[in-house]
Amino acid sequence: MKSYKNYFIFIFVSLSISLSAQDDNKSLLSIERIFNSNEFRSGSFGPARWIEKGEYYTTIEASKEFSDGSDIVKYETISGKREILVSSNLLIPDGDKKPLSINNYIWSLDGKLLLIFTNTKRVWRYNTKGDYWVLNLDSKKLLKLGSDKKKSELMCKRLSSPNSKSSIVANNISI
Repeated sequence: MKSYKNYFIFIFVSLSISLSAQDDNKSLLSIERIFNSNEFRSGSFGPARWIEKGEYYTTIEASKEFSDGSDIVKYETISGKREILVSSNLLIPDGDKKPLSINNYIWSLDGKLLLIFTNTKRVWRYNTKGDYWVLNLDSKKLLKLGSDKKKSELMCKRLSSPNSKSSIVANNISI
């Protein structure tokens, strides 16, 4: 009986030593490395928008000009040809030094206006409140919609077909 007890103690000590040795080996996967670090996190993509009847798409990419800025880049679907369509320097509001952070964006039907959703705030499970800006690609002017409203108060923006109107929801009232 005593030999079994010694045998189990030997196995327990051996397993303890081998398990503690594994913690130091960074070449092995561990639950800690998988879930508590960014080591295995993949890069993000999007949001992407199809334009010009699917011949091109646009997406957001990190800017090379500003460390915390983003460019909207246009890709040709067939060839993959890349072109910066909206540079982050066009997204700097008057009086600011940093470009807007783009959480989402929508193109007008003719592609001349860009509606930008930024400074978002969570409502229930989704970021549905925020600030909205319109960039006119012809004039390169950036306009804040609902500038008389509090920060991150607006919801449900849309651009009308003729690009002359936008809908705003603030304090549960459609404007």
